[in-house]
Amino acid sequence: MSVSWVLISICSSCTTSIKTFPTKKSTNIGVKMGLREGTIFTAEYAPRILDLPGIDIKKRFTPSKEDVEETERILREQVIGVGKSHRNHYPKYPVNKNLNSYFMQYLGFTTAKGEKIIHVNFLRNKGTSKYKLNFDDDYETMFGGGDDYWQLDINLTTQQVIDLRVNGTI
Repeated sequence: MSVSWVLISICSSCTTSIKTFPTKKSTNIGVKMGLREGTIFTAEYAPRILDLPGIDIKKRFTPSKEDVEETERILREQVIGVGKSHRNHYPKYPVNKNLNSYFMQYLGFTTAKGEKIIHVNFLRNKGTSKYKLNFDDDYETMFGGGDDYWQLDINLTTQQVIDLRVNGTI
């Protein structure tokens, strides 16, 4: 048994306590997960620019703390360290990088079938990054950005990663 397999197994079963809190904007809910931070956007939040393949962005819901916990579990199990291929999954995708350096933005959508989709926007927010988001910022759209910027869509109903985009590509 290799050391890396043991570490992945241990980390995939680890859970971090998720805390949510109000922000200055009524459409933004702050999220802290250990060293990671992010924003949950409520159903009332209207993103300026957002084009998600196969998803009607008008059918929104506010992700709950439990939805974020489930999203994080699916992210750990299906993407982090396993190198599974997803649509638009690039060979140098940053799944093995330090996720603590990213600020996450969560948006909830409902499909025509009633399935719950969580869209997560990852933007490197620490270290030498020139991007610095906080809990009151709007949804950030960037074209380019390398592995400093990527998105993930998870179907909570089917428990599957349905889309992964790196570098702002759709």
